[in-house]
Amino acid sequence: MISMILSGIYLGASYFTFKRLERLWLSSIIWKYIFEFLFWLLQAVILYVILFLINEGVLRFYVFLAIICGYAMFKGLFEQAIVALTTWFFELFTGFIVFFTKQSNY
Repeated sequence: MISMILSGIYLGASYFTFKRLERLWLSSIIWKYIFEFLFWLLQAVILYVILFLINEGVLRFYVFLAIICGYAMFKGLFEQAIVALTTWFFELFTGFIVFFTKQSNY
């Protein structure tokens, strides 16, 4: 049960990060739908593997409730921290890219 709550928190964090990166491929509607489909397919596989390792893949109603509770916990408690963390990480990453591209121009 705890693992499914943690999986819901993971799902919220990964979906938030996916939406932050979505602006990179918004120019094409086809790419948007392809990446959206692949994202949800990957998340379904990851959640099922976790479920399979925890209770042999038995899918019950309380598993869905635990995932929803974990997602709600992410939205209520952790979203602001993830916003700050991903913003800091993206700024750091773009700073490194800018630094190395300026270094390669000399």
